[in-house]
Amino acid sequence: MQGLNEDVVRELLDKTGSIIKNHETFVNETGANYNIFEIADIDDKETTVCRILADLLSPAGRHGRKGAYLELFLHDCLKINLDTDEINKAQVYREYSTDKGRKIDIVIEVGGRFIPIEVKIYAREGDVQCYDYFQFAKSRDAKAKVVYLTLNGHFPSEYSAKELSENDILPISFAVDVLNWLEKCIALPETENKAPVREILIQFSQTIKKHTNQLEDKPKMEMLELLSESQQNMRNAKAVHGVFEACRAKIIKDFFNAIEEGIKNDIGLERESAVSHDYIANERFVNDFKYPGFNYIVGRFQDMDIIFRFEIDNNLFVGFGLAKNGERVNNSNIINSDEVLSLFEGVKKGQNSWWTAWDYIYFDNNKIDFKHYNDNYFKLFDSDKFIEIVESTIEQAKTTLGKLKSCHTLK
Repeated sequence: MQGLNEDVVRELLDKTGSIIKNHETFVNETGANYNIFEIADIDDKETTVCRILADLLSPAGRHGRKGAYLELFLHDCLKINLDTDEINKAQVYREYSTDKGRKIDIVIEVGGRFIPIEVKIYAREGDVQCYDYFQFAKSRDAKAKVVYLTLNGHFPSEYSAKELSENDILPISFAVDVLNWLEKCIALPETENKAPVREILIQFSQTIKKHTNQLEDKPKMEMLELLSESQQNMRNAKAVHGVFEACRAKIIKDFFNAIEEGIKNDIGLERESAVSHDYIANERFVNDFKYPGFNYIVGRFQDMDIIFRFEIDNNLFVGFGLAKNGERVNNSNIINSDEVLSLFEGVKKGQNSWWTAWDYIYFDNNKIDFKHYNDNYFKLFDSDKFIEIVESTIEQAKTTLGKLKSCHTLK
């Protein structure tokens, strides 16, 4: 960092902070921050997002625009051109059942085409999930591809796709494809004249921008102008960028250590380091570990350990799973078997292959978002708030732990 001056770096941070503060003042005064998806805490729920998408795509949707939105989606996102009459007759389904009992998020049947859409925001992929969907779709439509909709448009892993190729799967993204589609939907005359529909589309678009890390234009442009003023500003920005992920890793490490200490003192549990996928003591897990966390062994089921685990996907949560010989068990038939569920109070059978039960951690009625850096994340860098969040986390963890009828490692 040769040539960098601490005071100059601090001045740059102050200036960028002023830009953000001015923008926050503006959106608060205008109500631009009032987003029903975030208020209802449904902005990252895949089930809810699929419901919204399916209704927008359906000619029979409550928006009342018939096939106008579907026509744009087919043309712009899927490169499929059909006449308007065919599109207006399209059928759009949610949670379409396959011959193996799996549920495809969205299916469009239009003009003799069978179009399965699998939506992934933060949920893990299922074993051979896309492969099974493709085989089922091909039995309905020889030209079928699986449309794989993710935040950034990546191809599914081999775990889900098996031997499928780019000829079998069409990856599209919320960040580009869906956002561009929504902007065109908003610009349609039939949308502009329907205020309720227009405002929901705008809020949905803003929610996607949040989850794809796309700044609003005004503050972004002001920051670009500020950083472009001099080579020193760019040097300072690069220096700050270089330590940003290290700061994220450090705060997660410190936070986990504080929770661990609190759990030990308040509940009497000792962290179990033998179970795989623990967090590690430096920033490597930011890139190498998708789901940093740590475990406690709290009981036994047959030849497996029942583990109580803190984990970060993008938000912090706690839950129960199984481990065998130090490795997590990934099998929904075991995790959600009647025998395992009978060990817990008030836990119903789910479809997750890693977790029997889990709960998100909240503070001030909001989650702690370690990926998109919400207000609760930044509060962790305030020493007083850090302590409050740790104490709140431990209290919520005790409630979740109480779902296990017998915790053998408690004092």
